[in-house]
This record gives sequence, C-alpha cells and structure tokens, in this order.
Amino acid sequence: MNNYQNISTKSSKSAPHNNMKDHQSIFVIGMRGTGKTTMGRWLAELLSWTFIDLDEMIAEQNKLKNAELIRRFGWASFRPLEVAALKEVMRTKPRSHVVSCGGGIVETEEARRLLKEWHTKGIVLLVHRDMTQVAEYLLADNTRHKLPQDIQEIYERRKPWYDECSNVSYLSPRSHDGDGIPQHFERFVSDMKRRALEDGDNSS
Repeated sequence: MNNYQNISTKSSKSAPHNNMKDHQSIFVIGMRGTGKTTMGRWLAELLSWTFIDLDEMIAEQNKLKNAELIRRFGWASFRPLEVAALKEVMRTKPRSHVVSCGGGIVETEEARRLLKEWHTKGIVLLVHRDMTQVAEYLLADNTRHKLPQDIQEIYERRKPWYDECSNVSYLSPRSHDGDGIPQHFERFVSDMKRRALEDGDNSS
C-alpha cells in the first residue's frame, strides 16, 4: 500500500478518477473506528459536496438509535436496513455527495455487489488505520453497539471484502484531535483531483 499521503488504486480495476469531474458521489467504507465519518466530512468539505452518514440515515428512518435497533432485533434484521439505505442513496444522490457507510456494510452480499458495481464508474474509498489503535479506541468507546466478535477476527474476515469493494484507499496515520483538516488529507484529496484532470485529458 502506498503512503497515506498518496492515493492508492488497484491496477486491476478501471480508473474512476475522471468521474470526479462529473461529481459522481463517493462512498467511504472501512472498519469501525478507522475515521470514516471524519474523513467523509473532510472530503465533502474539500469538494464542496454534501455529506451523508448512512448509519445516521438508518437511525432517522427508523426513529431509533442503531444500538437500540440491534439490541431489540439483532444484526440479522439490521443488515437489510443497511442495504436498503445504500440502494436509496445510490438512486437518489448519485452526484455531489460523500457517503460514509457502516463498517459492516460488506457483510451483505448484495451490498458488496452494489459497491463493486459503483466503483466501475465512480469511487469507493477504503479508509485504513492501524488495527491496534482501532481496538484501543473501540475499547474506550461506550457509546456504540458492541460487535459480536473480537475486532481482529472481524477485520480478518472483512478484509478481502473491503479490498474487492473499493478502488481507492487511504491510510489514516493516527487519530486527529486538532481543529481543521490536516495537511496530509488535503494532499490526498488534491492528488485525487489532479488524477481526475489527467485522466480526463488522456481520454479526450
């Protein structure tokens, strides 16, 4: 994987960056605790797009916090809600949006199919972070619904799915406690935008 300051793409997949000029919405995936929501908000701000948190959307639609939804009805009932929300956003917000998905979105085969289809024409961004840091962060966080397994076991199971469902990746070096958008993330987004222009020029 390339350094976090650079964009990393999978050479076996078609380059999506020229579609940034068409404002094709970007979906952000990755493990819980990697900073997807924060990165998504930063990305939306830098692109002057609208940010959507899929978990918040599900909670608003069902008028229950997701932790309570899962406690009452279980993960098996929650996953179809994720897929339905993903479909709705892809259908109704296809442009000028940055969408942060829940960490478990890749657990569902239909969601994986939708994300893989999306990155043939746009960007699905995978956010990475050192898993030791992620585990420490989640152990200290009592506000979220508990995961059913050890965090490392979940990551090992999901990793191939994250890889196949994304075509751009970003390694988050550490948690960010300061104000404003850090320079390394601004450089990352500038690199994506530069590649969009280059790809567009090469295809013209």
